[in-house]
Amino acid sequence: MSRNLLFFIVIININIQISFGQNKTPFYSKAEYNWTKENIPVIDSNTQVIYLLGDAGEDPVKSRPVLSALSMHTTKDQGQKTIIFLGDNIYPAGMPLEPGVSREKAKSRILPQIELAKNASSNLYFVPGNHDWEMGLKNGLKILRQEEMHIESMLNGQNVFIPDQGCPGPVEIKISNKITLAAIDVQW
Repeated sequence: MSRNLLFFIVIININIQISFGQNKTPFYSKAEYNWTKENIPVIDSNTQVIYLLGDAGEDPVKSRPVLSALSMHTTKDQGQKTIIFLGDNIYPAGMPLEPGVSREKAKSRILPQIELAKNASSNLYFVPGNHDWEMGLKNGLKILRQEEMHIESMLNGQNVFIPDQGCPGPVEIKISNKITLAAIDVQW
């Protein structure tokens, strides 16, 4: 491979890395810029709605608009509702084992999700992500179980963390007569 071609590939790679995943503010097209002010369509009581939300634990300030919009939907919708938090519920590395500043910060990151869950008359589930597993480090399973215990204690002992106890699953949960959720944790 010539040196010029290799240099070109490296420059392209750098530009792609800068272009993707490095933006710290959300992007909205001009047509969708006022999405938070749009009227929410009314959903009747015969409809099952499933809300999927991931990475809600990165930063409570950044997550607030999305959680607020979800709260509006769950309040207005008349149908059967299920909220599934798709992992990375607590950044940067799950619920710390030791009490202290890090654990208090972790609790503050999960609190908006828990509050939304308490206020929504919805079925609710938390699925762990790589950050909830301490990014795959040695204490990941202990940290994951600590997070599960915290979330479920805040929700009056409801079994909402799936699969349980860091097991890989699969776990089947009947959402409605026609919908079954199959949860698998691929961290394993």
